Amino acid sequence: QPRANLLASQCAQATEFYAELQERISLSVDQTPAENQDATVTWSNLCADGICTGEVELSVEAEGFESLDNFSFASFEYSLDGEHFFEIAVDRSYQEGFSVLWDTTALANGPYTIRAVVTDFKGVSATVEAEVTIQN
Repeated sequence: QPRANLLASQCAQATEFYAELQERISLSVDQTPAENQDATVTWSNLCADGICTGEVELSVEAEGFESLDNFSFASFEYSLDGEHFFEIAVDRSYQEGFSVLWDTTALANGPYTIRAVVTDFKGVSATVEAEVTIQN
């Protein structure tokens, strides 16, 4: 906690736990199998003809991941310039794909880049992008 007063024994315990956590994280990252580099993501539902109006469903399918039934998620984002992205929503339940609803009514009309980033429980990720136009 910020500005908390800890006893010396509590500080020592926190330092020990932090070091152990760092070691576990480095081991799990180092053990990510190379064969998971074949992971791919494709759009299964996108705005009709690339024109997004109102509330639209964005969906992706993912292949080549070790398992998406365990902890996994897809982050959907949009950008005006293709470089700086803003979160639309995150789907944490893979059931025949990932999907979210995107309410475009608060955004200005014009061209946008949208992307979905799927990440599995080992940290392996794959990305798909598309150019769309918002017309409300």
